[in-house]
Amino acid sequence: MSETIKYIIENISNLNEIDSNGNTLLLCLVYLNKIEDIKELLKYNPNIFHKNNNDFNALTLSNYLKYYDINRILHEYIEKNNINYNTEENTLRKRTSSSNFLYNENMENNSNSSLSSSVSSISDDLL
Repeated sequence: MSETIKYIIENISNLNEIDSNGNTLLLCLVYLNKIEDIKELLKYNPNIFHKNNNDFNALTLSNYLKYYDINRILHEYIEKNNINYNTEENTLRKRTSSSNFLYNENMENNSNSSLSSSVSSISDDLL
């Protein structure tokens, strides 16, 4: 895991924050093809179904970019955690009788400059 991702995970209170393009940290890591960082981030249950301004979520983006290893990892995560995406309610929830919500798309999502600057540093790390 990169030091930048470790710092972000430890210091950002909401790993599902979005930037001005509607991207979450997970979507940014998919764009950058950062497999090991994605594996680490998945331990913190990010919303893998959030769609950015281009209407991609982590699964559709990884498939579009032909990052099939990432797509497989995301599908394994879904199966392992028994996650179901209920499109009628636009909500990610675990398949349990208590219907515990992991993430609600209707929650207020605010763009956060700390996320944007952190994502910029990820890109800078690659150069």
